[in-house]
Amino acid sequence: MKTLVIGGTGTIGRLVVDELVQQNVAVRVLITSPDQATLFPKGVETVVGHLEQPATLPKAFNDIDTVALLNQRCPTEGAQGQYAIAAAKRAGVRKMVYLSQYKVRRIPHLKAKVIIENVLTQTGMEFVMICPTLVYQNDLIIGSSIASYGIPPQVIDGMGVNRVDARDVADATVKAILTDEFNGLSIPLVGPQSVRIAQPDERFSSQPLASPNNSGTDQSLATWLVEDWRKTYQCMLEEGLQVSTDDVAFCTDVLARAPRSYADFLADHAPAFQPNLELA
Repeated sequence: MKTLVIGGTGTIGRLVVDELVQQNVAVRVLITSPDQATLFPKGVETVVGHLEQPATLPKAFNDIDTVALLNQRCPTEGAQGQYAIAAAKRAGVRKMVYLSQYKVRRIPHLKAKVIIENVLTQTGMEFVMICPTLVYQNDLIIGSSIASYGIPPQVIDGMGVNRVDARDVADATVKAILTDEFNGLSIPLVGPQSVRIAQPDERFSSQPLASPNNSGTDQSLATWLVEDWRKTYQCMLEEGLQVSTDDVAFCTDVLARAPRSYADFLADHAPAFQPNLELA
């Protein structure tokens, strides 16, 4: 069996590739630049191609049994997913494991993921939907800010949010690849508890939001990302992202252990949350 990982350079994708290698699974990764080949362990096959250029895809899907479709959020996400599904279908791929989102159908700006899910279910291929909430690892980007001020810049109040460890998402993805036990199902990937973060006091709420640094990046892409974040956190503020006890139990069953808590994540990444020290 050979597995193609699409999105293997991302946070979850890298974990999936590493775990498949540990399981002695033959792995191929779709990359967009030859330089990305150095990111992966010895023995991982790489193929250069792009989901927005369908003509580059057939060589990536040749002799593939299972595809992990972990393509990232972007303005063309829906089209990319459909091109990948079409290429997989033409190549005779048996199963696709798709990284979707928890309760995706209630979050309006994630309609691209709903489209991909709908198309995938109609192909006749076996499939599994991996549906995580927000991942703890997002905090690694702002770890020193959390340590310095005691709160993250993106404040979530009221309803609370069940987040999940990216390592648990990767573990579930690999299990879905290696077993047919969850074929046809959507797997909720959730943390064990809802976290509520109090609103900051006036010292912080009075500070203007920093403008994104667009140096060396495409302005339209940066603008799209900011708008996506705004919509995401607005939804979290208004509706929260709490999960049912049944979903926690299902996640526990898939992982064959309890999902990692936020305390576990902090303990495993303690150096990232040390405050910045200023030299006199």
